[in-house]
Amino acid sequence: MGRENVGVFLFEDLVETPDAYYRDVSRFLGIDADETCALVREQHFNERITQGQLELIRKLESSIVRKSLLSCLGPSRRRTLLELFAKNTGKARVELPEELRVKIVNSTRQSHRWLAENYNLPLEKHGYPL
Repeated sequence: MGRENVGVFLFEDLVETPDAYYRDVSRFLGIDADETCALVREQHFNERITQGQLELIRKLESSIVRKSLLSCLGPSRRRTLLELFAKNTGKARVELPEELRVKIVNSTRQSHRWLAENYNLPLEKHGYPL
């Protein structure tokens, strides 16, 4: 494919400087950066779930009866139920078991190092294991 045909864009850059991120992606794709920024401004299609919603999902998933009842509700009622549990609970946080975290770190370290070296990415700044 050739290096010039591969773009690597970091999620952390999207979070820190969205306009710069979208401009970089637009330049790579050869499309109008101003139009891209205008189209994506304040667009959030996949809002992060809250801790209350996560706890509800875990509770429902832990019981076959609750899980079955939930599937009978239909999409709009499930969405309403989740919205009720979203209030004032903050963004969901999931803690990985240490064994899994270590496995992920060990299995991704070499690839991260390669990306950092070959694409001059500031992965260490964002806490990627190198």
